Amino acid sequence: MLSGDLTRACLIAAAALAIFDAGRADAAPAARARVKVVSMDGKPAQIDEAFLFGSKDGTHPVRFKGSDWSEWLPLSFAVGGAPVTVCSIRSQRLPAKGFPPMKLKVERAIEGSRETSKSEAELYGPQLGFILWKDSPATGGGISHVDTFAGHDRRVYGPAMKEARIPAEQRPKKIVVGERFIGGDQDLVGWREGIGRLAGMGFNAIHNVPPPLAGAAQRLGFTRVWGAVYNPPGYAFNFASDRHEQFVKFVEEQIAPTLAAGWRKEQIAFWFTSDEPGWYYPATYRQFNNDTAALAAFHAYLRDRGLTPPDLGNASWDEIKLIGRKQYTGLPSRRLFYWSNRFVPWASSRFFAEVAEAYEQAIRPGVPVIVNFNNFFGAFYQPGPVGNNRDKNDPNAAMGQHDWLEFGRERGTTCIATEDWFGDADAGHWSFYAARLRSAAELGGVGFGALVIPRVSGQTPMGMPQKVLSLVGNGAKTIKFFTFGPEYNFPGNCYSENPAVFKPLSTAMRMVARAEDLLYPGKPRRPQVAILTPQSAQLWDLEDQQIAQGLPDATNSRVFFGRMHYLSEVFTLHVALLHSGVPVRFVDEEALSSPDSLKDCRVLYISAPDLPAECVEGVLRWVSDGGTLVTVAGTGLFDRYHQPAAPARR
Repeated sequence: MLSGDLTRACLIAAAALAIFDAGRADAAPAARARVKVVSMDGKPAQIDEAFLFGSKDGTHPVRFKGSDWSEWLPLSFAVGGAPVTVCSIRSQRLPAKGFPPMKLKVERAIEGSRETSKSEAELYGPQLGFILWKDSPATGGGISHVDTFAGHDRRVYGPAMKEARIPAEQRPKKIVVGERFIGGDQDLVGWREGIGRLAGMGFNAIHNVPPPLAGAAQRLGFTRVWGAVYNPPGYAFNFASDRHEQFVKFVEEQIAPTLAAGWRKEQIAFWFTSDEPGWYYPATYRQFNNDTAALAAFHAYLRDRGLTPPDLGNASWDEIKLIGRKQYTGLPSRRLFYWSNRFVPWASSRFFAEVAEAYEQAIRPGVPVIVNFNNFFGAFYQPGPVGNNRDKNDPNAAMGQHDWLEFGRERGTTCIATEDWFGDADAGHWSFYAARLRSAAELGGVGFGALVIPRVSGQTPMGMPQKVLSLVGNGAKTIKFFTFGPEYNFPGNCYSENPAVFKPLSTAMRMVARAEDLLYPGKPRRPQVAILTPQSAQLWDLEDQQIAQGLPDATNSRVFFGRMHYLSEVFTLHVALLHSGVPVRFVDEEALSSPDSLKDCRVLYISAPDLPAECVEGVLRWVSDGGTLVTVAGTGLFDRYHQPAAPARR
């Protein structure tokens, strides 16, 4: 993730675990555990077999034999973060190959407490996790407990998730709804129960689980599997001559563990190949300008658009390099600045298109390969030192990301997605996002999906159903929920501690299942009303500021804060039309200059202050042929280089 957001941080903090502050020495009571080996490798434990039970790193273990209980082991919880610890149980006589499956009885106790809990564990590896927690005063009077991960999850999450369980015949089968269970240790009991609870809520695709769990996951209802990687080789750009070979090798290595675990290629529901891609200027200018292959691609891009070195203020191609927002003077260098910053996201779109092709080659044509955006208005250029840009004092500082519609037009991937970090009060935002994702996907003949964040939902019973139905109603076929957790294994990201969202989630699943026979094969009718997504204007925002401040799009889910008015107007126009029952599609500037792209459009809304001359000419032709144009104040006053444009004023 490239940058943070105050609202997002507050929402995360509000969902914190009700556990001990392990950073305080006096916060956590003393806890202990002991174990007894019932069987190893399917055979009863031998009386003379010696075992070691200790910390994960193997220090200070207690030694015990055969069918005896071990001595009590003090549980040492880490300082800072969730009070969890992982212990190691193994035979003192290590086997020649692998870890023999081991069944245990486990007993835990807290000093000074009457509670001594017992359970069973089934280890496929040596690690067994323990967690210390306290009931909230509202539910348990602040009583302290210690248990294995499996026992904790059964006691804490089990009751609410059981209430949210839906019958197998009422769960989605066609539209993919993916989840992930993060076990944290190697106890099959905890993994099986955790996966089973998620299946009971309607999820049908599971993140790759440890190999011993693959068969169990399928028996529990997960007929499909999904995988993820943060980014492919090159992150967002790769100009190497052998990049196709790099991508194919990378994809094959990515999916190999999944196939080795027993899943088939046709069971791969989707694969995340990039999460929140973005880059910073001027670092990217330096990277490209020092890469001969990148510069060659830039020059080819310029030539394809009919530009020559003199048009850009230079005598030869050798002199032409990418420049930033404070490196232009007259019109020729304005052109160079403009096309420098249109080239970078275009080149990245082509990069991801090649990565998606490698996934399709390795898995199957059309497999959903997800690229997840967090620039919620699809801005490809955000002036100023946004996020974690190291060049804070450089006037050319800016952030770059993908233009959603351009990404779709270039078939940047087979499943375009974004995420939500807003509560139920803003659930309607998904109608706006989904319409734009659908419009982008249609340009490339691909699908779209989403990351839905239950952690920040659950304020109302129908908030989550509204979010999910906004997506599937617009044509989404792949939805990933981020992420159950549990929270103690992935702090700051999970919704396991938000039981208020469990029933709304299963309600959404039930509704999707009832409608998917129609929705899954269906395609939304192409709207006859369109809104232009402003593009050229982004490059001239805050032009008067030496170091621009105040226009973040990355992780900014707010529609008015940190936005230029012409962009916020796009949202308000969509809301007004939506509330009037008018379906909307979004178009880009390239569509305005194409004779056929608007032929089935009856009404076009434009708020952009900067429009390329060919776009203005295309719109005027369309209007003369009977189209209805609606503009807001300030529309079309400038051309793509932010120079006065008389034709648009007529």
